[in-house]
Amino acid sequence: MRSVNGQMSRLKQLATFLEGGQIVRTTSSEAIYLPAGWIHAVFTITGGFLVSMEFTTRDSIEAFSRYLKFNLDASLDTESQIHCYDYYLDCLNVALTNGRDIIALQSWVSIENRLHAIGDNYPGWRKRAKQIWEKYLSCKEAEQYSCSCGWNGPRSCFKRHFKNTHLSFVLGANEVPSRARKRKRSLK
Repeated sequence: MRSVNGQMSRLKQLATFLEGGQIVRTTSSEAIYLPAGWIHAVFTITGGFLVSMEFTTRDSIEAFSRYLKFNLDASLDTESQIHCYDYYLDCLNVALTNGRDIIALQSWVSIENRLHAIGDNYPGWRKRAKQIWEKYLSCKEAEQYSCSCGWNGPRSCFKRHFKNTHLSFVLGANEVPSRARKRKRSLK
C-alpha cells in the first residue's frame, strides 16, 4: 500500500498482488461489516451515493497501529492526517477501557517513535493522549501487566516504568523530572 501513490488508482495498481479477495453485490437494504484493517473498495453500478460509518471497536487498535507503522497516512493532506492521529487515540481509548489493555500497550510501544513525532508536531494530540493515559494509569488494571519492550521489572513498578519509558513525551516534564530539576530540589 505504501509504495503505490494516489488514492484513486491505488486498488487497481495493487490488484495483481492481492489474494483471497471477494466481490459482494448488495442493495440499498443491506449493509456489510468490514473488520478493522481490511482493504476494500466500494463502487456503485448505477450511480447514486454511498454511505459509510466509521466506528471503533476494542480490536481496532492493532490494525490502526499497523496503518501508522507503515506510514500509510503519508499520502493524506495535513487535515486528514490530524484526523487520522485523533482516530488512533479513539482506538487506543476504546481498547484501554474495554479489556484490550495488553494489545493497546503493545501497539503504543510498537510505534512509539512515530507517536513521539506526532506529539511533537501536534500539541493538541499530545494533550488528548495524556488525558487518555492518565485515566488508564489511575485504574487498578494498569498494575498487572509486564511490558512488551522487554522490561522485566517487578509488576508493582510497571506504571512507573511505562510512564518514564514510553509516555514521557506525552506526560511532559511534570511527570518525568529532568536531572537539573532533581538537582535543584535536592539543594533546597
